[in-house]
Amino acid sequence: MHQSDTTAHTARLEAVIDAQAALDGRCLSATSADLDRLDEVIPGLLISADLGITDEERAERLRAWVAAGVTHYLDLRAEADDTVFIAQHAPGIEVRRAPTHDDRTQKTTWFDEVLVAVGDLLDRSDVTLLVTCAAGVARAPSAVFRILLSRGWGEQEAIAAIAAARPAAEITYAPDAFVHAVLDELWGTAA
Repeated sequence: MHQSDTTAHTARLEAVIDAQAALDGRCLSATSADLDRLDEVIPGLLISADLGITDEERAERLRAWVAAGVTHYLDLRAEADDTVFIAQHAPGIEVRRAPTHDDRTQKTTWFDEVLVAVGDLLDRSDVTLLVTCAAGVARAPSAVFRILLSRGWGEQEAIAAIAAARPAAEITYAPDAFVHAVLDELWGTAA
């Protein structure tokens, strides 16, 4: 890699860090209704919070997902798994998982799992993919950011689209997603 490439990647990373930092704290004013919304970033790609805690709450949110046409669900939580509940109550939704903890120490390799889980779903017109973490603030928007980068979006364009669609999104792991994308671009390390 040439020095000019390194300088360009560094400048792009700094821009991603600045754009992400500008979103910090957005979730503090979000209500539970804001977090539970199904926010469409692009056609067929949604972000939301998870199903919730009680069975009644989970069933109600799952009905909303079905009504919204969700066909595939990418669950990013390591701390919980609704696969069995969804299979029992909405068997038409295919569950995929790329679990990780929201511990602010994300490793770029997690994005390999995200890209494998998504595969070619967004190339299909019959798919509506919902990506969630606990609140839809850090992990899910960050995964969607990486998905958009894998589809040729520019970093600033992707951050702006996610921020506009999901007012509570902080896209906490955007810098990690960007680094993963650059590594994939340079060495083909991503899925």
